[in-house]
Amino acid sequence: FVLPPSYQKYFSNLNDQAPSVDYGIVTRIVSEEFGKKPEELFRSFEQEPVASASIAQVHRATLHDGTPVAVKIQKPEIQAQLGWDLACFRILVWCFEKTFQLPMYWMVDTVDEAVRLEGDFLVEGRNAELAAADLAGQPHFYVPRVMWERSSKRVLTMEWVEGVK
Repeated sequence: FVLPPSYQKYFSNLNDQAPSVDYGIVTRIVSEEFGKKPEELFRSFEQEPVASASIAQVHRATLHDGTPVAVKIQKPEIQAQLGWDLACFRILVWCFEKTFQLPMYWMVDTVDEAVRLEGDFLVEGRNAELAAADLAGQPHFYVPRVMWERSSKRVLTMEWVEGVK
């Protein structure tokens, strides 16, 4: 571990204890993405998330063949919020550059693109597969498989893997 135990304990709460959205909203998002409710797409789907962060929350589910999976659901306000946040970021960087005469505005397009890609779970899934290929054969690393038939821009379904925090 990089941080002392007291810091680890404090920061671990920031990782996955953000407020979650109501299950009705989760159902709506899944229905918009796949045309079916979670109960139709999965044999089981836990209504309470196992973790919730600022962009998404994760629900434990089981595929119809019995495979346990983690289903990451993007929170509904994220896409709109990203636009506002990035606009504010552009203004702040411009002001900072003008105030302190430090050339910084050159990087706003790169940051904008990278942040917007964070909002696309298909990109995240592809990156997971690239990481899995790069780490193949490494005994201390495992990247869960992406379940593409149950993944979209706002929903990412991956193999459930027990781990440690």
